[in-house]
Amino acid sequence: MTFSTTLEVTKKYTAKELGSGTFAVLGTPGLIAMVENVCMNAVAQKLEKDETTVGLAINIKHLKPSALGALITIKVELKECEKKHFEFDYQAFDGEKLIATGSHSRVIVNSLTFMERTN
Repeated sequence: MTFSTTLEVTKKYTAKELGSGTFAVLGTPGLIAMVENVCMNAVAQKLEKDETTVGLAINIKHLKPSALGALITIKVELKECEKKHFEFDYQAFDGEKLIATGSHSRVIVNSLTFMERTN
């Protein structure tokens, strides 16, 4: 299964805003948030009403910078789905330019009881 979404690099995704750098360009933490969002939405329809997914692990190679206002297309492929565990590979593009590659793991949790574990 493959899934793709395009997101704009707004101020909230920049390295300067996130504190990961000094430039107003797409920061790695912002790119990670984009990837997690796309993966989360890719499997949302596979979940029960009281379930959601949370990130477990992420691997990223952030290869090139992207300017404020750039349109970033995140393409994910669900590589493995076992019980409550999803494994994705992804690529991120700024137009035709490949800017990042990596993998991401998510797990299913109960929406009602997950936050209780933070106490």
